[in-house]
Amino acid sequence: MSALPPPFLRLPQHLIDTILEALFELGPASIKPFALVARSFRRYTQLHLFKQIDFGLEYPSRDYPYRPRARELNAIIKCNPTIADYIQELKVVLSDEDAKWITQDGNLQQVMKAVKNSSCPLQKLSIRGYRGLPFSEVQVIETFFWRPYIAPNITTLDMRKIQNATPTLFSSCIMLRNLTLHDVRVTPDESKIEKPPSIQYLHYKFSSDAVRLLAGRTSFSASCKVALDISCIQSLTLVTSIPADFSYAQAMIDAAADSLEQLSLECGAHYLAVGKLPL
Repeated sequence: MSALPPPFLRLPQHLIDTILEALFELGPASIKPFALVARSFRRYTQLHLFKQIDFGLEYPSRDYPYRPRARELNAIIKCNPTIADYIQELKVVLSDEDAKWITQDGNLQQVMKAVKNSSCPLQKLSIRGYRGLPFSEVQVIETFFWRPYIAPNITTLDMRKIQNATPTLFSSCIMLRNLTLHDVRVTPDESKIEKPPSIQYLHYKFSSDAVRLLAGRTSFSASCKVALDISCIQSLTLVTSIPADFSYAQAMIDAAADSLEQLSLECGAHYLAVGKLPL
């Protein structure tokens, strides 16, 4: 007679999923032991462990193991290529020196190739500049990292403290729908932009000049091209300390009048939130 499975495994699957989801919210340390409890849990735990990959710290140092982490992840994917299917979000905090590393490390390049060729390509990138310092290698990042691995598939981009982003970083993300900008500056260029992505959710803080430039409505450059289509925005959030920024917010509201559903505006102590706009 075969032994019965443990009582926990005899629970309905939806109840097991609910219990595991609650435990997984506590972090990776709570997830890892479940891979050892039963073989049936292995895939479930791997889905959570590898869903988000972090290649940065808010305060990076020379001792932070960027290269070992990329090497270990590359070795794991080589042993089990299915892991690449689980990676949905990449988080990167970069100093200028790290910006060079992200385009030159062979292990990271192999990881990104595996994710790109997986059945579930990367969906979200969160990228933050260390202390808001400008990168000296923006074009290198765009050519060898952004365009081949980021731009083709991501639907969500969270960019913070980047001081010299280019319009093509955004316009090249053809599937982009959800955009968050926090303390971002954009440098105009003359690159060709064919069809800008249509943004549905736009949330920006202290980045009004960047949004105006990307939407092609700025006096900074007479030849500025549209890098973002804002006519289909469904949710708009603006945080600023400059009251004049609201005049452009009104222009976006007018442009997206047929699609806008949620609006949140904040300037200093003044705050307005509209959950569902009247049709």
